Amino acid sequence: MSRIEKGELELHKTEVSLREDVFNPSLEAFAREAAEKQMEIVNNLQPQLKAKCDKDLMLVVASNLIGNAILYGFNKGKVVLNFKEVGEKIQIEVYNDSRPITPQEKGRLFKKFSRLDTAETKQAKGTGLGLFITKEIIVKHGGEIWIEPKEHGNSFIFQIEKSI
Repeated sequence: MSRIEKGELELHKTEVSLREDVFNPSLEAFAREAAEKQMEIVNNLQPQLKAKCDKDLMLVVASNLIGNAILYGFNKGKVVLNFKEVGEKIQIEVYNDSRPITPQEKGRLFKKFSRLDTAETKQAKGTGLGLFITKEIIVKHGGEIWIEPKEHGNSFIFQIEKSI
């Protein structure tokens, strides 16, 4: 956090498998929480999906998105990871079955120390920094991140440059 605030967040980019090096370790780290909520995890990321990025920082991104998807997802719900290539970028989607975020709530996301004031968030511990840090890391990689509420949940989506 202090490196972000001081503008000292440095990237050490290498070619990284987003499935094997980034999202699989995050899914493993939250496997117990997902099992306790009897959630189904669907990882559609392909092993050959590679990006030129900072592996350690992308692990932070993946852990924040996966952790939130499980924490705020419904019991017996799903977390689904999808991707698509968009020109020179890779788009990653982390979806969970949950209460769709309202347009008013969307404006509060990705801001420092900002948490939604809902029954779900009141029961969950958090600092309101995870999505702020996630956004800063994605932006530092030259990408963007946003949320798309769905009929039965929410998709957090980001794009970063793919490895050529």
